[in-house]
Amino acid sequence: MSLNDGVVDLASRFLHMGHEGWRREMATVS
Repeated sequence: MSLNDGVVDLASRFLHMGHEGWRREMATVS
Protein backbone atom coordinates (compact mmCIF):
# COMPACT_ATOMS: atom_id res chain seq x y z
CA MET A 1 0.00 0.00 0.00
CA SER A 2 1.33 3.42 -0.91
CA LEU A 3 1.57 6.28 1.57
CA ASN A 4 -1.14 8.21 -0.29
CA ASP A 5 -3.53 5.24 -0.03
CA GLY A 6 -2.91 5.13 3.70
CA VAL A 7 -3.71 8.84 4.06
CA VAL A 8 -6.94 8.46 2.08
CA ASP A 9 -7.93 5.43 4.17
CA LEU A 10 -7.33 7.30 7.43
CA ALA A 11 -9.24 10.34 6.17
CA SER A 12 -12.27 8.25 5.20
CA ARG A 13 -12.16 6.43 8.54
CA PHE A 14 -12.08 9.76 10.42
CA LEU A 15 -15.07 11.02 8.42
CA HIS A 16 -17.03 7.90 9.32
CA MET A 17 -16.09 8.07 12.99
CA GLY A 18 -16.93 11.73 13.35
CA HIS A 19 -15.12 14.32 15.46
CA GLU A 20 -15.15 12.40 18.73
CA GLY A 21 -13.81 9.24 17.11
CA TRP A 22 -11.10 11.30 15.43
CA ARG A 23 -10.02 12.79 18.74
CA ARG A 24 -9.89 9.32 20.31
CA GLU A 25 -7.85 7.96 17.39
CA MET A 26 -5.35 10.81 17.63
CA ALA A 27 -4.96 10.25 21.38
CA THR A 28 -4.15 6.59 20.67
CA VAL A 29 -1.59 7.41 17.96
CA SER A 30 0.36 10.07 19.84
